Amino acid sequence: MVYEHTARGHRGLIEVETAKGLLRLQLGSGFVWAIDVGPHAPVGPDSQVRYLLRARGFAKFRLGHTLSGLFSVDPFRPDAGIRQHVEAQVLSTERLRERLGHMPVTVSLPPHPSALLSDEREIVSWLAHGHTIEQLLAKGSLPPSRLLRLLVFLDALGVLVIGLSSGPLAAAYALLELPASATRAEVKSAYRRLAKALHPDQFPSASASELRALSDRFAAVSAAYRLLVESLAGRGE
Repeated sequence: MVYEHTARGHRGLIEVETAKGLLRLQLGSGFVWAIDVGPHAPVGPDSQVRYLLRARGFAKFRLGHTLSGLFSVDPFRPDAGIRQHVEAQVLSTERLRERLGHMPVTVSLPPHPSALLSDEREIVSWLAHGHTIEQLLAKGSLPPSRLLRLLVFLDALGVLVIGLSSGPLAAAYALLELPASATRAEVKSAYRRLAKALHPDQFPSASASELRALSDRFAAVSAAYRLLVESLAGRGE
């Protein structure tokens, strides 16, 4: 949730209700602007973002809401902190390698360059179009272990589209936050979830421009849903 809303430049609050209280993070234009994660959080904004990411509780995004100046921090992009949090989970690279096989992968919403090393940035730029692991290894300078760790990070962000080289279908799967192997039932479930999340009733304090942005995104999600349903029907699924 933190990555999606910052990467899309949304302005508002992420709130997580936990046993220790309400944790809040203010986002806008791709940056974290203010943090309220309680007196027990570590020192330093980036560490506090990782503290929030470890929280267990119900999370929601309040479009257009802000924190008072008391909680302001020097604006920073959270991508690097999110990556540190993901890598601390020690996610299996072999499991992802098995999922990928020889299928091409693309990246729908690249992380900010600050979260990547210089040789990783080139790899991510290539993933605007489909490449297999073998092609990435042949073109780039990353050893297999580092390449797989990078792909695990991108997969954890939900931006790795597996099985499509490029084009409208790849974009549609990415917009519905689904892999190219998703079933018709999974496509319908993702559409219902996103349609509910984008409903204006969820954002009572949104401005007119923010409501227009929500409407535009809902239209894009609806178009993606129709495209995928038609494609799956054409394949008899």
